Amino acid sequence: MLRPDVLMNEEERADLIRRVPLVGFLDIRTVEISENHVVLEMPSSENAMNAERRPHGGVVAALIDHVAGTVAGLLAKNRSLTADLNIRFLTAAKGEILRAEGRILRAGRRLTVVEVKITDELGTKVAQATAGMVPLIADDLPPGLDLIAPPS
Repeated sequence: MLRPDVLMNEEERADLIRRVPLVGFLDIRTVEISENHVVLEMPSSENAMNAERRPHGGVVAALIDHVAGTVAGLLAKNRSLTADLNIRFLTAAKGEILRAEGRILRAGRRLTVVEVKITDELGTKVAQATAGMVPLIADDLPPGLDLIAPPS
C-alpha cells in the first residue's frame, strides 16, 4: 500500500481540484491507495446535507463515482469514464465523515467493474455499489493527453 502523501502532494491535489472541482467542493481526501484498492474520505459538510441533516444521496453517489473512477484509473494507468452505476442505499449516515472503499472486481480490456462500500464514522455500512468503468483510450480524446493505447 502506498501512502497518499507520496502519491499526491499539495500541487497535485490542486491540479486534481482544478480538473475535478467537485473533489475540492466536497473536500474528498485520499486515505489509502494501492493498485486495485482505494479508500477516500469526505466530511459531512453543511453544503452536502439533505433536509433531514444527513448526507444527500446525490453527494454519496458522487463520492462513489469518484472512488470508482480513481481505482479504475490506477489500474488502467489513465482516466476512466463511468458506464453504469448501481447504488443500494442501506441506511442514513451518522457522524461527520463518510468513508468510501473501492476495489476492482473484474478488469477487462474494455470495462472494469468496481465495487464500492460507503461507511459512516461509526463504521456502519451506508451504501453498497458497483460501477462499470471504461478506460479512456487515445481515440476518445483530443491529441496531447497522456492516454493508454487503443485496444488492438
